[in-house]
Amino acid sequence: MFNVGNIVLPYEPYGYKISIVVNENTIIPFYLDSPLYEGDSASFADNGSSFVTRTNGVIESYNGETIGNNYVSSTGELSTGAFIVYKLSHPVTTQTTLPGFQLRGGENTIDIDTDVTPINLYISWAETGSKVIRFAYISPNGDDTNDGLSISSPFATINHALELGRNRILLIGGKYEQIIDLSKATGRHIQIESVTRDSRPVFVDPDCVLVESATLENGIYHATIDVSITSGNAWIYQDNVSDLTTTILDNERMPLQRGKSERCEDTKIEKCSSDNLSDALDEIANASTNIYKWYLDGTTLYFSAPSAPSAQNPICYSPGNGLFSNGDRSISLTINGIKCKYISLNVENLCDVSLADCQASNIFGWGAIGYSNTLNAKFLRCEASRCYNNGNGDGFNADVTNSGEAFAKHYSATLIDCWSHDNCDDGYSNHRHAESTIIGGLFEYNGKSGITPSYGEHCSCYNVYSRHNYSGFMCAGETEYAEGGKYT
Repeated sequence: MFNVGNIVLPYEPYGYKISIVVNENTIIPFYLDSPLYEGDSASFADNGSSFVTRTNGVIESYNGETIGNNYVSSTGELSTGAFIVYKLSHPVTTQTTLPGFQLRGGENTIDIDTDVTPINLYISWAETGSKVIRFAYISPNGDDTNDGLSISSPFATINHALELGRNRILLIGGKYEQIIDLSKATGRHIQIESVTRDSRPVFVDPDCVLVESATLENGIYHATIDVSITSGNAWIYQDNVSDLTTTILDNERMPLQRGKSERCEDTKIEKCSSDNLSDALDEIANASTNIYKWYLDGTTLYFSAPSAPSAQNPICYSPGNGLFSNGDRSISLTINGIKCKYISLNVENLCDVSLADCQASNIFGWGAIGYSNTLNAKFLRCEASRCYNNGNGDGFNADVTNSGEAFAKHYSATLIDCWSHDNCDDGYSNHRHAESTIIGGLFEYNGKSGITPSYGEHCSCYNVYSRHNYSGFMCAGETEYAEGGKYT
């Protein structure tokens, strides 16, 4: 009998293969769906029968082995290709110690430290309803022909992972140009999170770039573009050039600004008020310091900018798309640590949504972060800025025009310590058929109000800081009295 001490299995998102090796021959291979619980044990015998014992979970056998109450047995060694999957009642997500186990029979020495090797497999666990969770790594430099099982072999697209039933998405930092189709998901809960500390995953609209090079004449840039910017989409931007009109003064610095020098990291370029080329060129040339303008004449874009456009600092705009399509009330969604630029973070028509440390900026739409028709949306330390839509555009926004029982709310939201700033309209504005709670947070430099519950929404605010807006708190729209709409 050989007693083997404790082994620490490093956490791997897709499981382990453990092989007991004797004289360079593998005699018992088996697979673990996920790291073991503390207190689990296993025993092996080569004296005519092989068995595995287990203190938690359910054992499932493959390739014809016989299942007992809590062990698997066969005559002699397990047959070629056999493996045993441990299905746990819930997943383990941290590094876990496998307590000591015994190999009984034989006289061979086993070096367990070198013979226990983690490999990538899938995670699942037994549960009522057969719920399955699976992981996939995604990278802007990935390839959908990879297995998606590690940082070194990531997929390229989230949609591909969802089609394969991988509903925990582990994002490697970098720029992503993709729209996520929720109809491709086979699981009912999707989790999207950043797994790299050195760079944040940034989602941009695939068609957001207008100009990467331009001709400079008389202090005005011009370039030919192949899109038409609508009159309602009056803000375009020079990407990754901080907007000096949003410099944060020392006496206005707040923790939620996260140590930034400027509130906005991309410089806004506003549409000229002039409606003919000659006057527009004068307006561009004579704009105030750090104020930049643009005018579209046919397919020629005239504009001023802090620096010459380039691949690193292009002129961009928001086409008006959202990061997600085909929302479904049967889907819940958790998102941690992502950023959206030129594409809204639209977690709409869902149930039970949780966002932490997410950002959305430079949006053409009703809300930089939108959650219309979503029940129980929760936002923790999220940032929403620079949303514009024909004179409107809120940081956090939701609206439903459905009729029906007044107090059967169509969506609800909780905001905790969020930062909403420099939006054309309001920092926050929920409308009818809604209930919301705002705890803490900073709402500043929005064109209208910091906090605007509208059309009978029920909204409660606690310790909210609203400053440098047209108004700090405002109720707007015709109250739907059937709902008893109040702001408290």
